[in-house]
Amino acid sequence: MLIELNQIDMKYNKGQENEVHALKQASLSVEQGDFVGLVGASGSGKTTFLQIIGGMIRPTGGDYFFDGMNVRAMKDSQLARFRNQKIGYVLQDYGLLRDRNVLENVCLPMMFSHMKWHDVENRAMELLTELHIDHLKARRVNQLSGGQSQLVAVARALAMNPPVILADEPTGSLDSNTSAHLMESLIKLNNAGTTILMVTHNEEISRQCKRIVRIRDGRLLAE
Repeated sequence: MLIELNQIDMKYNKGQENEVHALKQASLSVEQGDFVGLVGASGSGKTTFLQIIGGMIRPTGGDYFFDGMNVRAMKDSQLARFRNQKIGYVLQDYGLLRDRNVLENVCLPMMFSHMKWHDVENRAMELLTELHIDHLKARRVNQLSGGQSQLVAVARALAMNPPVILADEPTGSLDSNTSAHLMESLIKLNNAGTTILMVTHNEEISRQCKRIVRIRDGRLLAE
């Protein structure tokens, strides 16, 4: 099993008056090559669950194993390497450097690897071309539309060719044609062996996933 989450609990502001119990004994197993759609209402805990899988936050309870590695027990430096090498994350708010251009943003994850600059640029351009946004390579992020920013975020997530892609509402700001093209790209990646977990509100989009997991009030429902 590639991803194994057992009885994951997540409490924000634990022990305080404003404590929020975001996840409650959430368990999920994901095999390599799976394509999982995580569906639920706003505030149900979807993004929190994705952030735990991506190593961006640590759960307050439960166990998380990735390919046999105990992610919850990792030191901060190990967790940083895990995020860079194993996870491609498409954030809901894009997470791009607004004062940098598109090409620089896509190159960023590869700057922490041992790749030569020539190979870094070639990989970035390959991804921009695949997503039909290579013409934007010199444009600064603050000059992009929401849909364009989303596609740049997807390209950046794919830069290190990670085994797992986590996508938080990747089609949320895209028109129907661009959304369809993005899903084609994700399905192509999945068919080549990449494991994908995707948060979405869109039932039509979720039906293109191999599995649908529903979450309500911090609890995963039976599939």
